[in-house]
Amino acid sequence: MKQKLTTPIPVKKALKKLGKDIKEARLRRRIPAALMAERVGISRVTLKSIEDGLYQWGFMPPLSMF
Repeated sequence: MKQKLTTPIPVKKALKKLGKDIKEARLRRRIPAALMAERVGISRVTLKSIEDGLYQWGFMPPLSMF
């Protein structure tokens, strides 16, 4: 039987804070989500997931891209 992996609570909190910080920085610079996503090379939906702290699977773009 396959064991389901769960994300530890501290990691979830860190992802939420990171996403919030990214969103605040983007808004402070008045960069639209579509433009930000294009610059980073991800979809707008993926950017929204990152900003909401929900993105935790697969490839995460390097933070230097934000």
